[in-house]
Amino acid sequence: MKSLTTTMIAAAGFAVIGAFVAPAAASADPIDLVGPLVNSTCSFAQIDAALHATAPDVAADLDQYPDRKAQLENFFSLPIAQRQSMIQMFLANNPDAAAQGEAAANGPQSADIKQKAQQIADTCHNY
Repeated sequence: MKSLTTTMIAAAGFAVIGAFVAPAAASADPIDLVGPLVNSTCSFAQIDAALHATAPDVAADLDQYPDRKAQLENFFSLPIAQRQSMIQMFLANNPDAAAQGEAAANGPQSADIKQKAQQIADTCHNY
């Protein structure tokens, strides 16, 4: 579970800096991992509360990195279109990080990460 936790935190961090690539046709799309969160209308406080309820181990790990958490809060304060633009700009300028995002999307835990992200996005409006 620790590996899943680390990967989810990395995926959340990648969302802040946009480290998801539009991969080759045979690959899974990394933005699918956390796309529901990137496109959510929830505030960061709502997402954080849903994260604590849905994946408390991931939330606890994220809480240990206040700088990362602040970056996420800043990211989620942006309009959705601006978040998406920020991601695309980052991808265009950071192929190594984009490759890491692609590797996560094609990794063995991608289904678990995607399911958790969707669950958080589906419940964040309850907080």
